Amino acid sequence: MYREDMLESRLRSYADLVAEALESDGLKTDSTRFYSIASFLPEELRLTVISRQGSVMYESSEQGAAEMDSHQDRPEVQNALLKIEGNDIRKSITTGLTYYYYAKSYGSFLVRVALP
Repeated sequence: MYREDMLESRLRSYADLVAEALESDGLKTDSTRFYSIASFLPEELRLTVISRQGSVMYESSEQGAAEMDSHQDRPEVQNALLKIEGNDIRKSITTGLTYYYYAKSYGSFLVRVALP
C-alpha cells in the first residue's frame, strides 16, 4: 500500500505540472505544445490529455490521438469526472503493457499519466 501511495503521489505531481503548463499557456492544444510539455517528463511516463467528453487531445505513445477511441469509459477517467481523481491498474489496449493509471480533472480537461 505504501508503494502504491508513493506512486500515486508522484503521478499526481506530474499531472499537476502538465495542467499548470497547459493553463499558463491559455490551454493551447496544438501538438507542438503537447510535445514540448512531454519532453520534460520521464521517458517511461505515458501522458494523455482528454476532453471532458472523453476525446483524446494528446497521447504520448500514439501518433494519431484524434483517431483514438473515446476514453470516457476508462475507470480512472470515470472516477476523475465524478471525484476529481481516479486510478486503475490494467493492461493498455494501445501498448499491451500493464500500467498504473492516474487521472485528474482540471475543469475543461483531464490529465492522465501512467507508469508501467
